[in-house]
Amino acid sequence: MLLPKMRYGWGSLMQDFNRLNSVVNTMIEDSVDKTGQDYPAINVWDAEEKIIITSELPGINSEQVDLSITGKDLVISVKFESAGEDESKRNYFRREIGRKSFSRTIELPTNVDPEEINARLEKGILAIQLKKQENNKARKIEIQCN
Repeated sequence: MLLPKMRYGWGSLMQDFNRLNSVVNTMIEDSVDKTGQDYPAINVWDAEEKIIITSELPGINSEQVDLSITGKDLVISVKFESAGEDESKRNYFRREIGRKSFSRTIELPTNVDPEEINARLEKGILAIQLKKQENNKARKIEIQCN
C-alpha cells in the first residue's frame, strides 16, 4: 500500500498539531467551572462515644450554615447572599474562588442521638460532634445452656 505524498514536512505537521491541541485545550478550560468542588471536603471519624465531622468553610459565618439530621443522614447547607454587584458584569482574568450555595448529605456510619449534637464554627472550621445512640454500643451477649 502506498502512502499519500505528504504536503508538509514532519516538523510542520507537528506544529499544526500542537497549535490545534492548544486551541482545543483552551476551549475546554474556558468551558469548565474553575471554582473547584461543588462543596468543601469533610473528615468523619469515630471517637469512641461520638462521631466527629469537620469541614473547612473559610469566610462563612454561622448564620449562613444550616444543619439538620434525619435518621443516619446529616445535611450541611450553606447559603450565600448575592454581593449586590452583578457577577456577569465582572471581567475576571482568573476566577478560582467560588461563592455558590450548596447542600451536602453525609450518611453517618451509625445512629446518633439527635438531642446530643454540638456544632461549632471557629476560624473557618466547622466541627460537629454527634453522640452515638445507646443501642449502637457493643455489648456482651450471654449464651444460655439448656
